[in-house]
Amino acid sequence: MIMDPALAQLLEEHKRYFSILPDGKVKCEINGHQFPPRLDVATAFIKGNKFAKLKKRYDAEHSLEKYEPFILQSANFPNMLYCALTGQLMDKSLDAVKKHIQGKRFQNKKARFAADQLELKDEPDIDTLLAEITGRSVGKKKKKGEEAEEGSGGG
Repeated sequence: MIMDPALAQLLEEHKRYFSILPDGKVKCEINGHQFPPRLDVATAFIKGNKFAKLKKRYDAEHSLEKYEPFILQSANFPNMLYCALTGQLMDKSLDAVKKHIQGKRFQNKKARFAADQLELKDEPDIDTLLAEITGRSVGKKKKKGEEAEEGSGGG
């Protein structure tokens, strides 16, 4: 099967993200989407918002290896990253990581880590995070009737 030269050039420009299947279809390596080898379909997919978001996330994931052990995949939120120095969550994008590592808090903690004054933080589990945010222990909600009984006190 002969491919349109314009389509071949377009796919060559984005060769990290696409492959040609034996049956001639074009496959997006990021999300597995397959479409016919037509220039209009490929162009529409590449120019779409969905592909832009997928590409941004894919590029971030594959370029983040140089930021480990400080910036890690969040265990609680699959679309977020976790900083083991500052304990902060951030968007899973290279721009967010670059902005974070240029910040004062990260730079100060990195210097303290290099001087062996600071250890890397493990990401807390989601239940612990919710307990800190809400200010109460997880799983111990009072029923409406119990609050009224405690307040009446009998007197």
